[in-house]
Amino acid sequence: MKKFLKFFAGGIALLLIVLALGLAYLLNAQDDLDKVAHLLEKPASVEPETGTVTVQYLGNTNLLFSDGETSILIDGWFTRPGTFETLLLQIEPDTAAIDAALQRGGVDKLAVVIPAHSHYDHAMDSPLVAQRTSADLIGSQSTLNIARGLGFDETRFRLVEDRGDFSYGKFQVTLLKSKHFAFPGGPLGGKDKDTEIIDKPLVPPVSAFDYKMGGAYSILIRHPQGSALVQGSAGFVEGLFEDQKVDVVFLGVGGLAEQSDNYMDDYWTHVVEALDAQKIYPVHWDSFTHPLGEEPELPNLLLDKVLGLRAIDGIKWVETKAGDTIKVGLLPMWEKVGPFSH
Repeated sequence: MKKFLKFFAGGIALLLIVLALGLAYLLNAQDDLDKVAHLLEKPASVEPETGTVTVQYLGNTNLLFSDGETSILIDGWFTRPGTFETLLLQIEPDTAAIDAALQRGGVDKLAVVIPAHSHYDHAMDSPLVAQRTSADLIGSQSTLNIARGLGFDETRFRLVEDRGDFSYGKFQVTLLKSKHFAFPGGPLGGKDKDTEIIDKPLVPPVSAFDYKMGGAYSILIRHPQGSALVQGSAGFVEGLFEDQKVDVVFLGVGGLAEQSDNYMDDYWTHVVEALDAQKIYPVHWDSFTHPLGEEPELPNLLLDKVLGLRAIDGIKWVETKAGDTIKVGLLPMWEKVGPFSH
């Protein structure tokens, strides 16, 4: 009996070692960015001081649009807590990471900050970014409660329900109530979370899962030089873009490849084809648990393959669907790109 118990204990110990090594591998290994490196665009040859509209990619769905006079930031989320912290512990905005990202991106003054929805990886830092840059903040009631929890000046908050139209300099911005994709299952969900809201001021530190959806928005940005849609999540509403056309779509692909083939085809039909877009930039594909660096990083394999982000698969699907008729590019980190100059 003692020999059996010793053997059994040894087997359990070996199993735990194997599991620990497997988890360590999943947390530290990544897919190969070289598979899509041919899509990375070169920086713009013009500076915004010339009046040309540029966009800078600051990770995830952080997109900084500027024409040299007016600057608009989508999301403004830079904290990027680690995997275990995100899944198991409590999180809060990292002011040092926020300040470093704003400095690296050359961001000192903004007209407005617009989170695509109220999940932590879009809206957690947005009020602090808006405070630091003297900007308005636009969003849902849930985003407002995130702002309240951080002491944001509510006179600078612009509430949106189903639709909101705003003007900043030469930019016209429209928020249309859309949908997030339904998480396919596992610890991230398994159901549609669009109806979940933040109904009181959210004071961090809190769980990442306390940042409820609160309504996802499709963000239309128009300027005399061109027009764009930012689709921060791979969700859609049929007919939402009836009578709308844009030049460029910044298309959320995180988790897209985990959806069914029919869903992905419908996403393409009701977003890209409906808008008659000529250029697509996939967004929301890089790691949101690695600190921002000089180059984008892919998610670790735990998030990517086990929990279903499937970043490279989403990008390559977009490239395949676009074929020879629609241009596809990946934005380099921090650099200015001319989205309407192609």
